[in-house]
Amino acid sequence: MTIINGTITDSAGVPASGRLEFRQLVRFDDGTAQVTGTGAQAQVTDGQIRALDGGEFSLPASPEGTGVQIREVLGGRTFEWAARVPAADQVEYRLLEPIEPVGTPEYAPPPWLTQVFAARDETENARDDTVAAIADAHELVDTLGGLAGIQTEVGKAETAAATAASEADRAEAAADSIDMGALNARMDATDGRVSTVESAVAGKPSTGYVDTGDAATLATGRAYTDSKVAPLASAIDTLAGTAATVDELITSSRIDCNYNGTTAVVELNVTTAFTLLIAPFAMEIVDVALSFERYNLAADNTNYARAWIQKLVNGTTTQMTTTKTTQVTAPGEAIVARRRWSLTGAGVTGNPLQAGDLLQLVIGVTGAPAAVQLPVTWTVKYRPI
Repeated sequence: MTIINGTITDSAGVPASGRLEFRQLVRFDDGTAQVTGTGAQAQVTDGQIRALDGGEFSLPASPEGTGVQIREVLGGRTFEWAARVPAADQVEYRLLEPIEPVGTPEYAPPPWLTQVFAARDETENARDDTVAAIADAHELVDTLGGLAGIQTEVGKAETAAATAASEADRAEAAADSIDMGALNARMDATDGRVSTVESAVAGKPSTGYVDTGDAATLATGRAYTDSKVAPLASAIDTLAGTAATVDELITSSRIDCNYNGTTAVVELNVTTAFTLLIAPFAMEIVDVALSFERYNLAADNTNYARAWIQKLVNGTTTQMTTTKTTQVTAPGEAIVARRRWSLTGAGVTGNPLQAGDLLQLVIGVTGAPAAVQLPVTWTVKYRPI
């Protein structure tokens, strides 16, 4: 059995109320019972289809080639149509497939009456066409300003036709006046001059021609070229080394706090590791930089902050950058809020990261500096391999 549900509305889209009457167009055996043409009813309340007992309404699936006759009695109006019930658990009423009713005799008028109706239709069509043509003619006449306007337009058309004929006569007279013999002679003379020029330049080199057998000339030219190209190539290599390539990608995020059990901590006094990313594929780390939002720390050789990048593989860590500090001595650098603080000034070792490896940022302090204050924004430049 197929449950039939969904929403039914009137022409204004307002949920309808009433009933639906269903009657099988053909008796059939559904495998469990004989399905007859006796009518079945469903109620429609606030647009929803229900069985008369308030439960779900269902019908047997329609065999191939037949369906059900449906009579909609909604809001005091009646409408009939036929549809096929699909073999499914449920279907919305609006998605039932309409069919032509079968097994219902159709009325056919006698041939003479059909001919009368056809003649009547042809007469009415001819009448409508004639009325439309008269209306179009009236509109055209009004557009042209009545009979006087039509005569004016006809006069303009006659004048234009006479002008076109005159121009055609002038063009024909001009064509007849051309002396084809003289024209051909001038073309032949031009061809002769072109041949003379081609013969004069045949076999002669162009300006700047160098005999490829002159080794000294070639060596001088090559040396001059090298002297100009080498500095340009060096400059290009320098720029390429500092610029990101299309193969390098960037990811960035922010660390707002560290959780100590269930407490959010924004100040760090102990060495803490933060996971920045999990490599989705093999990659090389190119550059890592930080920017603290509110934290400032002057350079000091006794009390200082320190940070580095490491990778974590199956519980084993490998430091990938030289430890960056806020010491006075290199590679120390004071921290200024909202300013780049690079961790890779001395390069990156331990590449590459394989898929599944973790890249971590480690932050700690030595001595008793002001605690490292979060948040901190980090940016990682990497190259897939």
